[in-house]
Amino acid sequence: MGRTVVLETESFTAVVTERPMEPLDLGVFEGAGVNPRLFDFLILKSRMYCRPTFAPISSALVECDSGGVTSSNYALFPYRKIRRPIYPLDPQVLHALAVAGQ
Repeated sequence: MGRTVVLETESFTAVVTERPMEPLDLGVFEGAGVNPRLFDFLILKSRMYCRPTFAPISSALVECDSGGVTSSNYALFPYRKIRRPIYPLDPQVLHALAVAGQ
């Protein structure tokens, strides 16, 4: 992550890193001394890898398609020769894993 700083005001707390870092686990916050479970909202810039870590501690997930070299709108891509169902193309897979306790 490089040099990291935590900016705190009455309205928000932000973890800012020197290098781009995919929020792969809670350690991105905890390593900076911030417990993400204590906040009402977490705003992450992530392509997708944050879901397995942050969905279990969240009441909702809002995806934003911001353009760029990739998209969160998987319907834009012509997937072929792929086994189905598979997450994230088939969202019911995540629900089934959560129900199974995995």
